[in-house]
Amino acid sequence: MTVKFYFNDLSPPSRSVMMVIRELGVACEVKDVDMMTRQQKTPEFLRINPRGRVPALVDGDWQISESQAIACYLCNKFAKGAKTSLYPTGPGPRAMVDMWLYRSVWINNLVEAYLNTHRILFHNETMNDDALHELKEGLRIFGKWLGNSLYLTGNNVTIADYFNAVAILHLDQSGRKVYHEFPRLKEWISRMRSISLFDEINQPGSDKLTKIIQDTLAKRTE
Repeated sequence: MTVKFYFNDLSPPSRSVMMVIRELGVACEVKDVDMMTRQQKTPEFLRINPRGRVPALVDGDWQISESQAIACYLCNKFAKGAKTSLYPTGPGPRAMVDMWLYRSVWINNLVEAYLNTHRILFHNETMNDDALHELKEGLRIFGKWLGNSLYLTGNNVTIADYFNAVAILHLDQSGRKVYHEFPRLKEWISRMRSISLFDEINQPGSDKLTKIIQDTLAKRTE
């Protein structure tokens, strides 16, 4: 039975999962969910994910929502050979990846608190500069945790790298590369972007969302 992946490239978590799908070479049917017309709130989609959020995955009888859970499921089922390093099977190494996955939720919340994307689009608000200080403090801590490692848990890319890098690069939407203030963080981001599939998957959706935000804000000044 074909794996079905419900996706929209405006959604950073959707892009993170798509990177994992590509890394693993999973054959799946990609279902593009139009968020701008709120297709994710239709009865058909709500039967898959009652929260009405993308991404979501259907594999036979399994209906899985929450982007990190989807990525872990895909690795557990499809990772073979060298690809098992994306989500290691040993208790210690896996715990380190899980820890960074959970941290990515914190980072994403800091980024979103500053960007204020949803409220810009639907509540006539602007970016929340009051959240910038806390964001920078979070990025400072992130850089300290990263230390001198090539990637978040050591010398190998894991699914946690994809989730955290996509969340931080979401800041480009603001026109301010805040993460450039933190050298280790900037180097790690550059390393992630050198992975061939990263920008191929992340950039089109990021550029599209940035334009939507900029156009929305520009209309308010006309």
